Amino acid sequence: MSVGDIDLYNFRLFVPVACPGHGLSVCTNYKDVNVFFEYGNWDQGVLGQVGDDVIFLYTYGVERFADMASLDTFMFATSKKMYIYTKAQFYELGTQYPFDRKLIPMDMNDFENNRW
Repeated sequence: MSVGDIDLYNFRLFVPVACPGHGLSVCTNYKDVNVFFEYGNWDQGVLGQVGDDVIFLYTYGVERFADMASLDTFMFATSKKMYIYTKAQFYELGTQYPFDRKLIPMDMNDFENNRW
């Protein structure tokens, strides 16, 4: 199956981790896929990977973040936001009006102090 020029046959869903580490001292409640979807507020979309690209699938379409995936890529989430760690950096999945998504450098202090 393809969406635009993205072949979803090789789509790999990122499994959320609870404790991202890499300089972050706090953990989240979303420790696996079941918990991630259980709360019902993640119908906004899912993050995954196709080849070297990070892919965000959501109700209104798909966003490709070209060449953003690496061997160290993983995702984690709070009740408010989704994040990825890739290429030794943290990113937040940000929203631009109306539906465009972008990866912005994560504010680690905000995550540590306001994650809920």
